[in-house]
This record gives sequence, structure tokens and C-alpha cells, in this order.
Amino acid sequence: MREIHQVLPTIMQGDAIGNEAIEIHKTLNRWGYRSEIYAEHIHPSCYKIAKRCTKLFEDPSAVLLYHYSIGSEFTSLIHGLPNPLGIIYHNITPYNYFVGINESMARLLKKGREELSSLRDRASIALADSEFNRQELVQLGFRNTAVLPILIDFSRYAVAADREMIDKYDDDSVKMLFVGRFTPNKKLDEIMKVFGYYQKCIDSDSRLFLVGSYLGAEVYCRFLVGLVRKFGLHNVHFVTDRSGGPSKTSELVASYQMADVFITMSEHEGFCVPLIESMHFGLPIVAYSAAAIPFVLDGAGILISDKNYAEIAEFVQIVVEDQALRRRIVEKQYERLQIFSREKVEASLRSFLNQLSRWG
Repeated sequence: MREIHQVLPTIMQGDAIGNEAIEIHKTLNRWGYRSEIYAEHIHPSCYKIAKRCTKLFEDPSAVLLYHYSIGSEFTSLIHGLPNPLGIIYHNITPYNYFVGINESMARLLKKGREELSSLRDRASIALADSEFNRQELVQLGFRNTAVLPILIDFSRYAVAADREMIDKYDDDSVKMLFVGRFTPNKKLDEIMKVFGYYQKCIDSDSRLFLVGSYLGAEVYCRFLVGLVRKFGLHNVHFVTDRSGGPSKTSELVASYQMADVFITMSEHEGFCVPLIESMHFGLPIVAYSAAAIPFVLDGAGILISDKNYAEIAEFVQIVVEDQALRRRIVEKQYERLQIFSREKVEASLRSFLNQLSRWG
């Protein structure tokens, strides 16, 4: 039985890369491969899924898939292995966003950026989860590149929405939603500026839901909480677990079901799974046009090129009020969503694995 193993620095459930590794693992098992997930750092939620490795891959013909997004000791280790290698590139957040926020993270991001080109001649194939990421690989000299969108388990959203959230917040108020990590590159502070104008000048009863995790960016999260007080905002809801990790799936589903618009001002995304989730839930997207976002949307949703917070807030109101416009946005998003179906992504994955197996 052929072996295909995945390697990534850190794995936790609720994280986009961790979730994808788990879904690829399930797919490989279903296809009959012997497959393991190896990680340096394993969150307790993944103790039964992933392995720490002191002795990697006894079979030199086993195919390795390296999820690359940050500096890791795995990079130097992989250089010394004979195994066929494919990388799945999720992009690297520019390290300067974390200076003064998380110095350890900043160093790892900088290290990851410096080491990426060293894999140029080691990897037989370099997969990127967006065209934005693929173009970056080409610029670095990677030759055999292709796009493999993140493999998403849409069935995970088929759970009952959190009843406590629904009972408490599912009212007639306009609700803006952001989903993702609370990190500086995602510019949640700018979302608050849009919401601040909206709440003070358009609808004083409006709500803002920020759903995700602030682990590793506690300093930035405290800054965001301070902005709520500074701007005199109310009805701003931070939805995480008690430790600051990702929210429960039932809370995520409740947030998408209640929201009127998804909004992101992020300046750096390698993919942005919440865009796909918004399409899935029929939620209109208003997004700043940066990094991978225009490639993932590809004509769907509403892209913003100028961060004029008042104008963005006024446009949100148009999307909320104009039902015909809202229907057109949602229909276009649904058309785009079909590109990310499990069947299509798995077919691409199988094709790329066949290439790697032949080269091995």
C-alpha cells in the first residue's frame, strides 16, 4: 500500500490549515492510502489525529505533502530525506504585522519567508491554494506549480445553530460579521471604524460579531477591546472559546445564519475560508481587494479598493436594504462556490498525487 504523509508545523481543529490537513487525511484513507499527519506542535484537539515524529518516514518512497505557511524545523529535515515531496503553499503573513504583537511569531514568519525558496528544487510539485499564492511561487522560481483550493468539509456546517446565541441576538437589528483569526493583518480595527460610522450615523441598534481566535495575538485583541471603549461602540460581540481559541461550530453557524453581511478589511490573505463559508450560507460579502481575496472571489461578492469607512458603511446599508441587489450578489456567490466543491477539489488532488507517485 502506497504511503502519503502530511507534514505541518502546527495543527489544531478550527484552524483553516489544520482543518484541511484533516480532510486530506480522511480522503487519503478513503482512497486506500496509508497516511499520517506529522506536526511539531499538536493542539489537544488533535492528539488522536496527528503524530509528533522523532524518526520520520521509514519508507523512502512515501510521498510527503508539506503544508507551508511559516518557518519550521521540518524544512531542514525534509531537505535530508529522499522522499518525493509536494508542498501545499498557504502563503506567509508578512512578519512586520506581528512586530510588537508576538515577536516569536514574527521571527517564525520571517524565517518561513527566507526558507521558502530553498524548496524550489526539492519539491516535485508546488501546489498553492489560490492563484495569488501560485503567482508568488512562480516569482520565486518554482517550476511545476498549480492551484489546489482548500479542501473544505461542508457537512460540518450541518449542525444546529447555538440556541443561546439565537435566542439572545436573532432580532431585527442589522448584523455585520467577521470570521477569522484576530490578527493585525486582518485589520479588525478598520472593521470597527466602518461599524462605528454605521452605528452612529445609520443604525444605532446594529451589531458587530467578530468570530474566531485571538491565540498568539492577545496584545492585538486587547487593543480591539480598547477601541470599543474609545469609539463608544455597543453591541460588539467577540465570539471565541474560553481560552481565546476558535468558537464552537454551533456558534459559527448561528453567526452566519443571523448576519446580514460579511465584511473584511484584511490586507493579507492566502485564501480566506470565511469567504467560502459566506457563499455557502448565502451571506453577501463586502471585502477589501487585497492579496488572495480578488482571486478567490473572482467576480463574486463586492470588492472595495478604497478604505473610505463612511462610504463602505453606506454601501453596507444599500446591500441590507436593496433586496434585488442582495439576491444578485448571493446568486453570483453561489455560482462561484461550485468551484470549491469537494468533488472538484478531490479530483485535482488525485491528479497531483498521481504525478508525485510517478516521479517517486
